[in-house]
Amino acid sequence: MLPYCSCLEIKDSNGRDYESVPEWHNCHYINDRNKLIPIAEAYAEEKAKNDAGIICSYKFTHIFSTKMDELAKEYKLV
Repeated sequence: MLPYCSCLEIKDSNGRDYESVPEWHNCHYINDRNKLIPIAEAYAEEKAKNDAGIICSYKFTHIFSTKMDELAKEYKLV
């Protein structure tokens, strides 16, 4: 187990750092997956617009999550 990590994903429910990095945490995976966020975000913003050009937040969330999963597979992160 790593003694320390600065990834935001391993904060406890109160937003504090864990005393030690949990065994399930993988900094390299988190960093690689986070690099895909701008791609998925741009895709979701475009696809979640209604006819008036307004983004539907529910649709955005669904499309973004699905695209992130697809990209993780495409980039062989999972």
